[in-house]
Amino acid sequence: MNNSRSHKGSSELRSRSRSSTRSSLRSTSKDTSSSSSPRSKSSTPGKYKEMRNDTSSRSESRDRLTDELEAGEAPRSRGGVNRNDGDMSPLLGEKEESADIKVVKSTSLGTSDKLSMGLLFVLYALQGIPMGLSTSLPLILKERGTKYDDLALFSLISMPFSMKLLWAPIVDSCFIEKVGRRKTWLIPVQLLTALCLILGSPYVEAWLGGEVTEHNPLPPNVKYLTAFFLLLYFLMATQDIAVDGWALTMLSKENVGYASTCNSVGQMFGFFLSNQGFIAFSDPHWCHTFLGLSKGTTLVSLSSLMSIAGWIFVIVTVLIWLFKTEEPLSAADEPDGLCLTYKHVFSIAKLKSVQTIMFVLLTVKVAFAPADAVMAPQLQDYGMPKADIATFSPIILVMGLVLPAVVAEWVIRDPVKMIQKGIVLKLVTSSLGWLVVRRWGTAHIRRDGL
Repeated sequence: MNNSRSHKGSSELRSRSRSSTRSSLRSTSKDTSSSSSPRSKSSTPGKYKEMRNDTSSRSESRDRLTDELEAGEAPRSRGGVNRNDGDMSPLLGEKEESADIKVVKSTSLGTSDKLSMGLLFVLYALQGIPMGLSTSLPLILKERGTKYDDLALFSLISMPFSMKLLWAPIVDSCFIEKVGRRKTWLIPVQLLTALCLILGSPYVEAWLGGEVTEHNPLPPNVKYLTAFFLLLYFLMATQDIAVDGWALTMLSKENVGYASTCNSVGQMFGFFLSNQGFIAFSDPHWCHTFLGLSKGTTLVSLSSLMSIAGWIFVIVTVLIWLFKTEEPLSAADEPDGLCLTYKHVFSIAKLKSVQTIMFVLLTVKVAFAPADAVMAPQLQDYGMPKADIATFSPIILVMGLVLPAVVAEWVIRDPVKMIQKGIVLKLVTSSLGWLVVRRWGTAHIRRDGL
């Protein structure tokens, strides 16, 4: 009894479904037929004939669909592939997209993006100047008798870049709306950096001291130098937070990936000018050999280079203050409150994937950090002058400027894969550096008979 009733009910439900499907198809056919107006028939008879043939073919498809539904089969496409019950768009006259067609978005750089990339390049180059100066000091300190433990103390000056996440929410959330979200921090930070460079240049020169001899027994004051450049790194880390955030809105969404290229190229350019450039131009032997200056004459000194860099900071900052405007924030870009921002940061830090990438970033440089830190001092210990070390640095500059531009497309496409390949290459170059130091040291020992 129950089975016969259920079978009878399902039969009635199927017949109602068929009748409703037929009525909907007939109404659709009427709508399609009515869309062919008499005006188009009289004006373009050939076109009307094509439309009539198209309508008749659609009617045949609908009749075939009705027969399939009456038979209880799933509707089939023109290619014979089963479709979903509700997907009748090809049968109702809608265009069917081909799976082979790929939508390619244009990533061409417009004038606005090119100007923005130029500004980002300048800002990141400014960021590289204090970093390059601080990296050149260990060569000078080692030349003046500083021990490795003091050099290890001085190497702590780069810690603000590793810890900038602690005050990044403050830079991101607190700002003066009339000045701009990024300019609120960028302008005072760069002016403070300029003030430190200009006013601190004679003190840094004094803290470096001279070569430790009987007449000059005072060694370099590494603690004061560490405190001074630690402050500069803190200011540059804060500037980096503001510039990185500004790059996201300064560039268009299609080209925002080029911000990392501006970072790499600009920072490398500023780093080279204040590191290798300073070491070479401040060495009397190098200036006499390659520039033809008289013996004992240098092109720049540390205090003069710091003063020049400070005034460059002032000029660029004033120009940005006067002529560069920020776009008003949209409702979606409006930052959360400071407490809520820190809450989001800590909640994100609890994610397993974030903890994994944090662990990778904390340990990824362990393998090649010794080569970066010890290679140049070891070459000095074996008798290579610091100017000679700076002589082969243009090769590093060319690689640092060209390589980021070449791999920019791959970085945008798959950054994680590029990081993996970069780590392998860095390990190879570190091994080559170790071989260079070992070969140079062996040759030096044999020559001196040690």
